[in-house]
Amino acid sequence: MQQAVASRPRVFYGWWIVAGGALGNAISSGFSFHGLNAFILPLSDSFGVSLTAVAAGLSIARIESAFIGPLEGYLIDRFGPRKMMLIGVPLMGTGYILVSFTPSFATFIPPFLLGIVLGSALGFHGPLSTAVANWWQRKRGRAFGFMWLGHSLGAMSVPLINLLILNFGWRGAFRIMGLLVFVLGLPVASLMRHRPEQYGMRPDGDDPTPREGSAPILASSTSGVSRQATSGDEERDFTIFEAMRTPAFWYFALSVSARTGITTAVAINSFALVEALGGDSAQASLLFLIQGIFSAPGRLFLSWAGDTINKRYIMAACLLV
Repeated sequence: MQQAVASRPRVFYGWWIVAGGALGNAISSGFSFHGLNAFILPLSDSFGVSLTAVAAGLSIARIESAFIGPLEGYLIDRFGPRKMMLIGVPLMGTGYILVSFTPSFATFIPPFLLGIVLGSALGFHGPLSTAVANWWQRKRGRAFGFMWLGHSLGAMSVPLINLLILNFGWRGAFRIMGLLVFVLGLPVASLMRHRPEQYGMRPDGDDPTPREGSAPILASSTSGVSRQATSGDEERDFTIFEAMRTPAFWYFALSVSARTGITTAVAINSFALVEALGGDSAQASLLFLIQGIFSAPGRLFLSWAGDTINKRYIMAACLLV
């Protein structure tokens, strides 16, 4: 239901969405993406399985996330990001705690895939991006830039996760991470809102008062169909089938998949590579710290530049580098 607002808030609520998105991305990226790489060697030693087997398990997790994507997107459109996070965050936190009690690698995989991976997908990736995209239009690039700083913070957390493993073992580290998911993730979920129109606001904090001759603000449909525009420059929503009929959708999907596949393969093998070169886990985790520090300016300023420069050129140049 549309909720009317008596006065415009001092701070546009979209910035709270961005702040929550940054923290949520730090949790998701730090724990279920970058941080998991620190567990490859301990899991291999504890369960007596090869590094290849453990890396394969993590790879299956990435594939699972890809297949969950379409269903996840539908559920977010249908129920909104906050409800999905209230399902995914507890699922992810519980998954971390359950895997810490598994006696073998075979029993480790089910709670890992159905708890950690599924919970991370439903509770963080899609809901956070969807909420930010809905609350920002003209300034969407800079909003995403601030939100994506969470990925850099997540990479920088790997040395801390490695320290937890060294002091409490991999089982203790998983339990601590599970509790942190609950403590940090649920407040982030409480911040999320689906669309500004549902609360009498407009994207970018624009004046919600309809201009003469313009259509009134309507609570946006969550069915995926295009919504009524409030001004001539407002963008139109695509249904999933309309998007999939455009070449741009497939070019974008293929380029992102290629980039993600390569960087994921490098990350999964980084700890094993450093050990093979005579290093230790602390030195391997340092690589993620360096990545987080050096990626942060690019995430922020290139995303900001995307509001004024053609995003295709920025993306092509970054992929070339």
